[in-house]
Amino acid sequence: MGSQSKQVSPSALLTRCGGVSRWQASLHVLAERRRGGPRERKSSAWLILEGEWTEPVAGVSRYTFQLFPVSDPCVGQVGVPSVRSFIRTKPVMDDVAELSDKEFDFVVTLAASGRIASCSVAFQPPRYGRALIVRVSFGTDPPTPDDEE
Repeated sequence: MGSQSKQVSPSALLTRCGGVSRWQASLHVLAERRRGGPRERKSSAWLILEGEWTEPVAGVSRYTFQLFPVSDPCVGQVGVPSVRSFIRTKPVMDDVAELSDKEFDFVVTLAASGRIASCSVAFQPPRYGRALIVRVSFGTDPPTPDDEE
């Protein structure tokens, strides 16, 4: 018999919403040639969103999302199906996540236009400083306590 991953019921997930108070973006471009190989140009774009939850998670109120585009983002294969994860939960809940090019462009547009106001996430209770994220959304409306239900 193979081992089965333990399923987490939707009621066991935590949901939090928060306001986006700060954002920053960066683009890095690099040209290189590796040991006689062809010359290559590589680039990476990043968007960092920071804010505070309307309700703390284990005493932590601040969060940071570090977002970058990829052509084909994947779904997490360990534990619950996930779109990303918190890689650290103290002193700030930190997330590094792949978004599709279209998703990344949408969030950058919201931020650059000054319209991004909130995020909402559903995730596993943190364990050993990490937590899988099942759902995330970003929007133009301020966070409300109803978003956490």
